[in-house]
Amino acid sequence: MSLKRLTFFLTTLLILSACSSGTYTVRSGDSLSQIASNHKMSVSDLQRLNNISNPNHIRVGQVLKVSGKAGSAVRSNNTTSNRNIAATNTTPQKIATRDNTVVTPKPATPKDQVSTGISGWVKPTEGTVVKSYNPNIPGQKGIQIAGTVNQPIKAAHDGEVVFAGAGNSGYGQLIIVRHNANTYTAYGYLSSINVREGAKVKKGQTIAGMGNSFDGRTVLYFEIRTKGQTVNPMNYI
Repeated sequence: MSLKRLTFFLTTLLILSACSSGTYTVRSGDSLSQIASNHKMSVSDLQRLNNISNPNHIRVGQVLKVSGKAGSAVRSNNTTSNRNIAATNTTPQKIATRDNTVVTPKPATPKDQVSTGISGWVKPTEGTVVKSYNPNIPGQKGIQIAGTVNQPIKAAHDGEVVFAGAGNSGYGQLIIVRHNANTYTAYGYLSSINVREGAKVKKGQTIAGMGNSFDGRTVLYFEIRTKGQTVNPMNYI
């Protein structure tokens, strides 16, 4: 699949919105100078790290290498200072601001009332949930389930594969399945992919094997998105 088509899926469907460790995915309205400032780099260092000759030529969806602590994402806006997100698996992540004030984000409100129009979901793989859903924290718009390399990954419900392959999502090899007009699932950090785009899949069908995340853990990233928003998969599977 072309990068243009992949970007279309990831942007239009809003399936994934996280950066992998040490990378940043260019968004609409970004400039190289802004990205460099947000990651405490000079523009020249950012250009050199990514072999960019013209700082005005970056595109939406382009993945840039950035410096900084692995697993952190730095963002800024007009009203808040930059935040460094420290990753944890089982407890709410703490955010340290520039003045060293530490704030623990509130856990996400369960979205049990969001109907997917689908019943009878199945868990996509066996194992313990090692990172829970919290859309207030980058990289936690889904859950992570631990297991072993090549462990079978199954479709959580009947649907059609709309993307299968490696892309710039930050989750390595990835499968996206459309279950109805409003509801999609995403399966990331895959070691292998057993289905093609356009294939019809059945609930419980093996579609992939479990692989490793960018920090070396053997996990599945699993996300459910319906009506344009992520929901807590644990309320459905």
